[in-house]
Amino acid sequence: MIAPGMKFGKLTVLEKAGNRAWKCICECGNVSFPNESHLLSGHTKSCGSCGKNSYEDCDDGKSVAVTTTNGVVFFIDKADEPLVRQYKWHCCTDANGIKTIATSKRQTVHDLLLNTPKGMEGDHIDLNRLNNRRSNLRIVTHQQNQCNQPLQRNNTSGVSGVSYYPPRRKFRARIKACQHDIHLGYYSSFKEAVQARNVGMEFMFGEYGRYNDVPDAPAWIRKTVEGKCRRFADLSVCRAFSFSESRLEVAGE
Repeated sequence: MIAPGMKFGKLTVLEKAGNRAWKCICECGNVSFPNESHLLSGHTKSCGSCGKNSYEDCDDGKSVAVTTTNGVVFFIDKADEPLVRQYKWHCCTDANGIKTIATSKRQTVHDLLLNTPKGMEGDHIDLNRLNNRRSNLRIVTHQQNQCNQPLQRNNTSGVSGVSYYPPRRKFRARIKACQHDIHLGYYSSFKEAVQARNVGMEFMFGEYGRYNDVPDAPAWIRKTVEGKCRRFADLSVCRAFSFSESRLEVAGE
């Protein structure tokens, strides 16, 4: 007799799926519906797709969903399918839970698609490493790549670089560039501190920074942040760090 929970090779029985079929999940993550007699006889011990990649066109007609050998789905442009099919893809997960799609020789799918030059890095703009469509990929330096980072686990405000500072009863805004902490000031409201953070990102990281959805900073916040960032202008990675004459006057030049 077969019952849910029983194991047959790599397959774990989930539930009855028909007259003689059972719904099973494989160790690779794929679901299959083997015949009862094949399970009992030992003829079927896996989903039959272990170690293989599968490809399925997406509804948009432009993308393809690719399933890795361990059952994780990632996305590429339809035009890149012939290139990607030349390799066998597996999903690797690091200690921080970050997933990367790669071959057994550690060739990542994003570096393959970008043909990333030596000394440069491939960056996922939306931070989703399963989204390997061309519109989400770009070639960057290591420093530029470090600008585009997710929220740290120990963050309590919900915004990177913004925290409440009890001694002053205000919110503090900061950014980091090349391991240098740049203090952007203390602000009466959380929104003001987030606006200051956005302005600092604009000058130091430009298009490579991650911005928060708040109204544009008022002139006084922009002037404050510009003055604090100016001494770190040589660390800017976006070539957008420039001051007009009026701004230089505000900065005390």
